[in-house]
Amino acid sequence: MKLARLLLHLAVLAVAALATGCAGNAYLANRGQDAADIFTATVGTGIGLEAKASFLNPGFYWCTQEAGLRGGVVADFGDCATDLNIASLGVEDFCGYGYMGGDPTPYQQKVAAGLHQRRKNYTTCGLLSIELTGKGSSDMAGTAVGIVNPILHLTRMELAGGLGLTFRLGLNLAELADFFLGWATVDFLHDDIVGVVEAERGPYQPTEEEKAARRRPQAKPSKD
Repeated sequence: MKLARLLLHLAVLAVAALATGCAGNAYLANRGQDAADIFTATVGTGIGLEAKASFLNPGFYWCTQEAGLRGGVVADFGDCATDLNIASLGVEDFCGYGYMGGDPTPYQQKVAAGLHQRRKNYTTCGLLSIELTGKGSSDMAGTAVGIVNPILHLTRMELAGGLGLTFRLGLNLAELADFFLGWATVDFLHDDIVGVVEAERGPYQPTEEEKAARRRPQAKPSKD
């Protein structure tokens, strides 16, 4: 009951934060994003059953073409989300390489680039049911993509399984801590980028073509 109440309170806080964030408040928008980071809820295609608790990854499982809430975004991850686990050996890719199941679409490349920007993508290799984080890179959307926040693999708890249609449910304790500490402006996962990206970008600067177009005299409307 206590856990259910906690999750309910988190959901209420997330809705309030996202609603206010949409009005232009970067602080509350980041709190809403942190709340979304906590949970995983996706569907995919595959077969088997597995559990994830920190480094441990027991199970027999194959899944690809995932879609849903993961990494703080709701998206169709397609071939960018694949998971192969055969008891003591497996590979899991979440928008890290993006090629284990096939070539990603331009949309999926954009999703992967966004996850990389918030340090949420990864690729792992499991040996003896213990997941070992490993680095990889790709040219997705012109961005170097690879595992960038290995602490997240130490603190996630997930259950995935199915026959044909698969489900993945989970939460991440580091993301939970990041959510609560975020209210005190402590961002130890370095994923509060709402407002930061815009500030780094600076004010909009018109291109040379736009400047030239503005300098050209405008044709006067005909009186006929």
